[in-house]
Amino acid sequence: MELFKGPTDIFGIAIYSSLIKKMEENPSYREFINKLNLNLVVELDYYPLMIAFKKDSFEITREIEHPDVRIKIKTQDFLDIVDGKTSIIKTFFRGKMGFKPFYKIFTKLFTVYKIFSNMI
Repeated sequence: MELFKGPTDIFGIAIYSSLIKKMEENPSYREFINKLNLNLVVELDYYPLMIAFKKDSFEITREIEHPDVRIKIKTQDFLDIVDGKTSIIKTFFRGKMGFKPFYKIFTKLFTVYKIFSNMI
């Protein structure tokens, strides 16, 4: 019997814990996350992670399937965003983060910003 059905790697656990914590503390954030239908891939220095947002749930995995958006970012820059030291918008405009497909940048960047802003 499996007790924990979340990610098993350190970055996945950090993202998962941060999302859960923010959802518990902020009902409007929970509502926002529960309405998402997005497969977001975060490509870190070491390996990529996919965060699959489905209605009323999300899953973080290292198995990549049909991503809607890919973000390429260095691990330290990502941790700075999660820790609240910088924002995803600043990181993008400083050229420290790639976004694919580029034509979705204007429609999805704000969504990604809302997911990761002030997670901890």
